[in-house]
Amino acid sequence: MPEETIRFWREQGAYVLVHDGTLDGGSNLHYIVRLIEREMGLKLRSLGYCGHGAHSQERFGSNQPIDERAFIRRARQLLHLPLAGLAACIIGGGVLGPKPGEPEFRNLDEKTGPATLKTWAIAYYEANEITCPESLSVLERNRLFRWRRVPIDCLRHNLLGTYEIPVKVECYRELLESGRCLPPLICRRRGWELLEGYHRLRAHEKVGTKSIPCVIIGRS
Repeated sequence: MPEETIRFWREQGAYVLVHDGTLDGGSNLHYIVRLIEREMGLKLRSLGYCGHGAHSQERFGSNQPIDERAFIRRARQLLHLPLAGLAACIIGGGVLGPKPGEPEFRNLDEKTGPATLKTWAIAYYEANEITCPESLSVLERNRLFRWRRVPIDCLRHNLLGTYEIPVKVECYRELLESGRCLPPLICRRRGWELLEGYHRLRAHEKVGTKSIPCVIIGRS
């Protein structure tokens, strides 16, 4: 397996982070940066990203000077943790959790009306900055929304040929195993096409969930 290597330096008023190694390592690095940002009290903004295969480079602006040695030391430490250990750090650091403005979902059930479910789904997309035009179009043009528990076997086909960020799936898996509830998946009734929730679906599969709460859109 290729070695995970990262470099971090200041350049022309910005900070540059370069990763070489594996696709999984590069994907996990996104959450590592968000965790370090919280730990060091930073506010980072991306100034540009480029990547191909297992190589990536991203430039950041920061609200304050960054201790480059401390940043890269912590990043390397986290990158080389076992997946479960990294997930525990990310959960403990509050990186993966409800976004500001994310609507409550624990009050949704079979009795919830379609208008309420539609409003919830659109608000969830907005809070999580989901901008897929095709998916948003399905939400906006439909009026039939239902909350149901759907057998995972109806949904599993959506995972064929997809890629999920390993540490995100592991975080969700650990949350499910600890008894935490996750937001419902959002899917179309036609073909049980999943619109949102691939990482949560994979986590449910890993813990052996038989049926998953879903907001279902439209008819078959």
